[in-house]
Amino acid sequence: MKHCKRIPAVICVVVIALSALMPGADAAAPSMDNFRETSVYTPGQFPDISENEWFGCSKQGVVRKACQLGLMGGTDKGFNPGGIVTLAEVITVAARVRNIYNGGEYDFGGSSPWYYTYVTYAAMQGIYVHEDFGFEDVNVYNKPSTRAEMADIFSRALPESEYKAQNTVDILPDIDTETPYSDGIFMLYRAGILTGSDEYGTFNPYAYITRAEAAAIITRIALPSERKVLNLKPFDNDNPNWEKVYTKGMRVDTIEELSALIDAAGRNMIPEFEITLSGTVYDKYVEYGIARNYLHFGSSSSRYNYRTEVFSYSAEYTVLHQMRGVIFNRDAAENRVSREALDYDAQMRAILAKIITAGMSEREKIKAVHDYMVVTYRYDLNFRSGTYDEAGYRFYGLLRNKTGVCQAYAELFYLLMSYEDIKCELVFGTADGGSGVYGAHAWNVVYPGGERLHVDVTFDDPVPDRDSVVFYDYFLKTDAQMSIDHKW
Repeated sequence: MKHCKRIPAVICVVVIALSALMPGADAAAPSMDNFRETSVYTPGQFPDISENEWFGCSKQGVVRKACQLGLMGGTDKGFNPGGIVTLAEVITVAARVRNIYNGGEYDFGGSSPWYYTYVTYAAMQGIYVHEDFGFEDVNVYNKPSTRAEMADIFSRALPESEYKAQNTVDILPDIDTETPYSDGIFMLYRAGILTGSDEYGTFNPYAYITRAEAAAIITRIALPSERKVLNLKPFDNDNPNWEKVYTKGMRVDTIEELSALIDAAGRNMIPEFEITLSGTVYDKYVEYGIARNYLHFGSSSSRYNYRTEVFSYSAEYTVLHQMRGVIFNRDAAENRVSREALDYDAQMRAILAKIITAGMSEREKIKAVHDYMVVTYRYDLNFRSGTYDEAGYRFYGLLRNKTGVCQAYAELFYLLMSYEDIKCELVFGTADGGSGVYGAHAWNVVYPGGERLHVDVTFDDPVPDRDSVVFYDYFLKTDAQMSIDHKW
């Protein structure tokens, strides 16, 4: 067995006395009925709240409700509805939700820093785990929370049974199974807690969350009667037609629209485009950034003229992303990808023609690809000696040289599954390859028949290489089975 070396991450361990979390004999049982008005809210009490705004008493009233439930509050300066919520504040609100649900017996008291007791409680309740987010120092608690991070934490503020699905939402314009925290995001959409920013349900996962938006979401979590029935318009998530979403010189009015346009350009491998947008939207683009999926982009650049309001965008796409285009959007991509990508396309089609036969089930196809890769390729032992070759990390390194490391195995397996229209994901985490030390590692998750199962071709390929020897120790394993020596 083998593993990729990595400097272990710093892990923050918080310990709290169990007795502090145990309810007394007279404590209320966990229930949604425990959410009641406990604070007084007087319209106009916050000087920066206009009760005629969407979040005010004359409209949705979410600020009032969040305050009355004891979930959010303000300061002597106001509520700051447009202020960006930090990770510490998201965790704090989620901790308050869980405490009220559990009967409200836990006393958060005071601590230094102020959020320490909330983070502690949230960790003990399974709402938040420090290493879930890949952070390595406590300063991250003061960083702005993205909408995706917020959704993940809020989705665990209550037991899963309290998020009863009332909507069918399986696809969103800017969310797929490879998006970080997608499970929590979809859960909240199905429960009617998240609604999206447009008729398609666009979520904008990498933008920050404002205090007014957080008030709306947390109110729907605490009060099921506030949850929404959605009637989202369908869209083509994999293959947005570029000619239908883009017109030269078109104007974009929101950061969400800009994000969707850049994503559509990526899926169609558009090398450059030009639009107009306001300086405010551009400033948000610079401040927030638009995260690029690992599978999508190589590098990109943009220019903006505040006087003319012209925004120019250009991108270069990785070979891996070009392969996704060839597989999923061939008509649009075939004339925009490199000759190299088309050569790899031919090689992979030839491989599948040899090992896949008519009538095979999804599981049989998964096994055929797994076995072919184990027998055909070998783990690159030069990686352990510190010799670096980028091709060893990429799917094309396996195709060219028959050697590579875990990322190369995972990329190639992902692409071969994609050709067969088998839902597959790349997973990046850590694993113990038998040494007792966890290091950075990559593998895959597949969904035969809708069941989520892990496949680690790298760990099933013996080292030193042995012809025709195939292991199945990490083939079609459940989350529980895989978590014995893999973390993600």
